Amino acid sequence: MTGFVICYHPQDKDWAEYIDQCLRSLKYDTFLDLIDLKAGDNAIQELHSAIQRLQGAVLIVSEYFLRESRDEIWTAIVHSGYRVIPIIVDDSSLQGLLAPLTSIRLHGLNDAQAMEAIRQGLEPRRRRNRPPAFTDTQAPTAQATPPNAWRRLLDRLLPRFHFWLCLHGFLQKPSEYSELHNYLSECRASLQQSIRRRFYIPMDARALPVPISPLATEQEAFVQPVRHLIRQITGSTKGGDGATAQLSLVSRRSHVVHNIVKTLLRSSGPLVLLGDPGSGKTMTLEHAMLAVIEQQRHRIYPSIPIFVRLGDFHVEQHAPSFDDVQQFMLSNLNTHIRAHWVTLRDSGRIIVFFDSIDEMSRDRYGQHSAALSSYASSVYPLVRTLFSCRINDFSPEFSHDRLVLLPFDRRQLQEYLRLYIPHWPLQISGESFSTKSLAARLESGNLFVDPRNPFVLWLLCIYLCNKKSWPTSRPGLLAFYCRHAYNEKRADRKNASTFARIKRPFTALSRLAFILMQRNLGTSATLSEIQKELPDIDVITLIFVGTRCGFLEQSLNQSVPRVRFAHHRLQEFFAARHLRHSSTEFDWLTVMDAPRWQETLINYIQLGGRQEPVEQLAESVNTHVSEIRARIGAPDLRWRRRPMDRYGINDAAETLLADRVDLLSRLVQHGITGMSATAVATLEQGIQLLTQYGNPSSQVKMLWAWKNVPDADVGKEIGQLLNSSIAWVRSQALTLIAESPAHRQHLGTDTPMQIATIWPGVNWRTGSAIMRKPSRHSKIGGPGATCFMA
Repeated sequence: MTGFVICYHPQDKDWAEYIDQCLRSLKYDTFLDLIDLKAGDNAIQELHSAIQRLQGAVLIVSEYFLRESRDEIWTAIVHSGYRVIPIIVDDSSLQGLLAPLTSIRLHGLNDAQAMEAIRQGLEPRRRRNRPPAFTDTQAPTAQATPPNAWRRLLDRLLPRFHFWLCLHGFLQKPSEYSELHNYLSECRASLQQSIRRRFYIPMDARALPVPISPLATEQEAFVQPVRHLIRQITGSTKGGDGATAQLSLVSRRSHVVHNIVKTLLRSSGPLVLLGDPGSGKTMTLEHAMLAVIEQQRHRIYPSIPIFVRLGDFHVEQHAPSFDDVQQFMLSNLNTHIRAHWVTLRDSGRIIVFFDSIDEMSRDRYGQHSAALSSYASSVYPLVRTLFSCRINDFSPEFSHDRLVLLPFDRRQLQEYLRLYIPHWPLQISGESFSTKSLAARLESGNLFVDPRNPFVLWLLCIYLCNKKSWPTSRPGLLAFYCRHAYNEKRADRKNASTFARIKRPFTALSRLAFILMQRNLGTSATLSEIQKELPDIDVITLIFVGTRCGFLEQSLNQSVPRVRFAHHRLQEFFAARHLRHSSTEFDWLTVMDAPRWQETLINYIQLGGRQEPVEQLAESVNTHVSEIRARIGAPDLRWRRRPMDRYGINDAAETLLADRVDLLSRLVQHGITGMSATAVATLEQGIQLLTQYGNPSSQVKMLWAWKNVPDADVGKEIGQLLNSSIAWVRSQALTLIAESPAHRQHLGTDTPMQIATIWPGVNWRTGSAIMRKPSRHSKIGGPGATCFMA
């Protein structure tokens, strides 16, 4: 290697000139377009010639470079096998394909120190003439200095004063102080960059003077928060009940969480955060970890937060154990923190954020979730843990505290719309809307998508601003966003040549999404694995295009870069698109119980796919219903509150049937046409059976399924839930009946008298119930449930 091409962001041109001077003083040849290009030169040809001649690149890494780098230059150099050296000039940290590269850090150094760091980083280390001393492989790991009682108290109550005492020499800093605080600084920078990329849920910082464009990904600061409402379920909860966020809310008492970090540090056990896909679980965990870092980085003895993506956790050779979980967690740490692990853990200074347990591979999924449950229970209270997931499918022995991430209410919808839509009033399908009226329309639930979900709401803002009409389906909403984002980025001149290399980018992304889902090894894959699966595609260019458009993102696991889709919904959409437009034969019944494949099936049918998967689903529901009916007896038995386990039907079989009935009802809700009369009849039979003999959770699921299919003739069974001994089941039944006139026509004539007998305060004369809105501390249910006055 004879020299380097210098890659930089225009904001860092002073650094580029300085490093160019340093490299030339060290006798290296360089190419810097600021200096080496003159008027009339062909920039692309000169750059290509410089790469071939110098065979190396120096990347000046800063916050600006990471947000808007000239990736086509250094990725081409890496692809050619040449050397790439990142030089970090601020407190940023390397990500994605850059993460495994050894870097030179100049942040905080003076001129002489920076020059020496560059020289040592570029020159190979000389071997010693004498052999090194033997290193004892059994030597203990480095020991972090445990604070005594009064310094622990001082660090907890007066951290800045404690720091001032150490700074001026009155007290001594522990030997590991620099290593721990460097780790916190790197995590802080990485999280801030990640939160900026997830711009569809603005969480923190200052207000900007003008509304923000929904596609403005490269903003200088965070925007005004649209804060989520989080509720904590009262008391400890066991795992394995299959509860979602919505079901947890209506079935238990809850209270509002004002400070998730304080809740985490003071919890009586491990915490589990439940939320629907796209509701912001990962963002909430990142924001909580950032808050922990801000709290700890001024301490002399800080606690260390660790962010673990469970989508990459998979043990192939044997059943996962406690040690496998800990080893995977430690792989997310640098060597300095791993050296202090034992002391930090034993002193209670470790906080672990486990993100998206339901992203793990479905291969022995139960064993992996049981290992995580065992680990969190065993290390508590020395190690505080916070899990995020869609469904509570932990081990039944896992005792934990449960948090629920709520969808946006009308106030949050209005705040979000005011922030992201620049011009009001907004014309939609010939009708004029203000922020207030549009928020009311979105909250009414009369759309094919759920706009209370932050990710869906962000997509909807883009669609409404550009199309001035309502979307007809969720795949249509995602397809418009993908095309819009691709055209926006392709129009940028510096991306034009790279984008032109991929002729059919959406087809390639669809194949990638299907491969990631079908391989069943988590949500991400390494570059080499993707190249093996897509040998006919320029994978490096595809990753660049997908990352630039916001479809893909890159992360680092065990020093190996991995690629994943930026959001579940995007992966599910592209996988459905592949199945719709290719001739791939696929057995839906084998994957139909996995949440991601359920969403993919809905997208596939709405994109115009074949109806066979729906008929297979209906046939499987009919088979289960027939088997259960055979065990219970005649289908016209009188109403009895008996759980199915008395008939030899376990919870797993009941949950499987309830989930499939719910999926079938959602297919009807999303306007799937062409469904046979047999499938609809099967859906009614499933709702009837589970409403009569299911456990309370299954009964409430059937209420929601009936809400999706108002024409289903199951009013008698639903009406009987008003006599349930479970208060929150009665509450949900009356809420559904009162809110939906379409459902009341199927109820018996004795229902008004029945309601009046149970709840005298409810008036049926006008065809609707008189109800009081729940308080924040409602004892029956939670937000969305109804409190009844006797």
